[in-house]
Amino acid sequence: MPIYLGFGANQGDIPGTFASALAALEPALEPLTISSLYRSAPVVRPGGYAEPQAPYNNLVVRGFASPQEHPPERLLRWTQEVEKTAGRQPHGSLDAPRPLDIDLLLYGDQIVAGQDLTVPHPRMHQRRFVLAPLQELAPDLKIPSLGLSVSDLLASLAADGDWVERVPTPGALSRWRG
Repeated sequence: MPIYLGFGANQGDIPGTFASALAALEPALEPLTISSLYRSAPVVRPGGYAEPQAPYNNLVVRGFASPQEHPPERLLRWTQEVEKTAGRQPHGSLDAPRPLDIDLLLYGDQIVAGQDLTVPHPRMHQRRFVLAPLQELAPDLKIPSLGLSVSDLLASLAADGDWVERVPTPGALSRWRG
């Protein structure tokens, strides 16, 4: 079953952190393929983290998993452990800078609505920094809860200053490029 994860970070050795996270996730999601690397403005909600912060680096990961061996909730716990290993603090502002953020974007065509997990990711259709790299991997993929393709969703976003730019993918990540 195809699984899509969003990676984001704006602290530390980002290529090294992403490479370590990919290696840690490989046993569950092999084979892994990544999009290009993108840079984007940090998302700060009204009343959220107030200090200036560096732009984020983002990419999307596609892997394959058996739902019996790695159901969505188990995969969520695994990604949280990978984030913790990378130095992410478990508490604090959702908008704060971080060394690694992993979001479970899609789990095949499943819809999950739990207390700790919602799949498809509930805001992915509003985020250019998710849709641009996801379009590289699966432009015609239909989002289960919306019935629209990734390309359609990306085209529907307003040009509202939400900048996202593709940047050279570091050599540390070349092993996973398709």
